[in-house]
Amino acid sequence: MFINDRNALVYKYDSETFLVEAWGPSAFRIRATHESSFLSENWALTEPIPNTSPTVAIQPSPLDPDKPKPPPQTATITNGLLTAQLSPHGKLTITTPHPTTSTRTTLLEEFDRHRLDSLDPDEHIYGVGQYQQPDLDLKGADLELAQRNSQASVPFAVSSLGYGFLWGQPAVGRVVFGKNVTTWEARSSRVLDYWVMGVCGDGGAGAGDA
Repeated sequence: MFINDRNALVYKYDSETFLVEAWGPSAFRIRATHESSFLSENWALTEPIPNTSPTVAIQPSPLDPDKPKPPPQTATITNGLLTAQLSPHGKLTITTPHPTTSTRTTLLEEFDRHRLDSLDPDEHIYGVGQYQQPDLDLKGADLELAQRNSQASVPFAVSSLGYGFLWGQPAVGRVVFGKNVTTWEARSSRVLDYWVMGVCGDGGAGAGDA
């Protein structure tokens, strides 16, 4: 079931509540939980949120003439350059306008709630803090998310495809930037919480263009 909750998109299925809301220009905060409500903590998202004008659309899927029952719904929320789309089963896809055509470029697509399909084998990923390894490009890396004497984990990554990604979990965890999927994990958490923003890159998005 999809709900437009004050210009935020909510998806409910069984015990899961999934929330996509505008959080700054061309940016989304995305959360999921099996608890009765979301935690009040904003973790690293402590800056005041600039005013935005997101739009939420909930619509039926195309009719199937062989299935007379009501069609399943899909839903989108658009904030600036980014659009998040949820399939009838709650799968998330985030797109942005292509820089030179009238089509849209897919930036992120869920494989599972904590796993994202890797859409471009030539993607380059940077950031995530300081580790005892020589590679600037983290594509293919498997990194522990924890503070140690030998490393400083900052779970924010920037992709050459044109997005920034902040993993909003304070727990010890792991990130794997695989060739086929990207996986972010927390060893213990009551809520999945992350933030995605459009940035300048090959995808052509810009966070300040909302």
